[in-house]
Amino acid sequence: MARNTLPVENLGTSPLCLFVEPYGEDYWLTPGEAFTVMPDLEGIDVWFPTYVSQDCIAVWIYEDGDPAQVVLDYKVVDAMRFPRSSGVAD
Repeated sequence: MARNTLPVENLGTSPLCLFVEPYGEDYWLTPGEAFTVMPDLEGIDVWFPTYVSQDCIAVWIYEDGDPAQVVLDYKVVDAMRFPRSSGVAD
């Protein structure tokens, strides 16, 4: 997996919410499901500060690891590389 992507897999037994900031868009992973977060623009170096709480993961996307350079254009795809929509719990 490239450095400019963040794979997330739900290894638990209940739904897991993935929040992507700064918009707070939520993506729901069922047990066993995997998503990948990535910037729309390819070829940039991004870092993914990640914050975990019970049943929730919050992720920011920073270009070059700089919090002043928040990446606003990103996508979340499933294991088959199909785009996922926020706010949809399967």
